[in-house]
Amino acid sequence: MRTWRGRFAYGGIRALTDHRRSGRAAWFTPEQVAEVKARRPRP
Repeated sequence: MRTWRGRFAYGGIRALTDHRRSGRAAWFTPEQVAEVKARRPRP
């Protein structure tokens, strides 16, 4: 929480977006993720 609060104080709501992370790249493209989310059943 402390980190989020500091980021919000510094940059507002836009500062709360996720930062790029080191490590292996994502397996799925954002388009593939959106397609799967669109096909999932709604409650």
